[in-house]
Amino acid sequence: MDYHDKCSRPDASTEQLNLYMFVTMEGSTYEPGSESMEPDVANLQVIGLGEGVTPEEALQRMLEDKEWIKQTAFSEVLCYQLCPNAREQVRWMSLK
Repeated sequence: MDYHDKCSRPDASTEQLNLYMFVTMEGSTYEPGSESMEPDVANLQVIGLGEGVTPEEALQRMLEDKEWIKQTAFSEVLCYQLCPNAREQVRWMSLK
């Protein structure tokens, strides 16, 4: 079974809630201990997770639950649908 077999497709007729991750390319980050004035790492920043039948519904629910997001300067997000058991699959890993 591959990734696509494990993940559901957004389908309003099934009324199944899907889990989505919203990220942005806006902003910048610094690696730990950096003294640079310029950002060290070009990356995506996670804005939050949302559940909904569609990505649009999930975004709306997330913004209702986390109103502080509307107060930030972020204006664009990318949306990734996660597998239904994504929360159980999280693992901490070391880069060292």
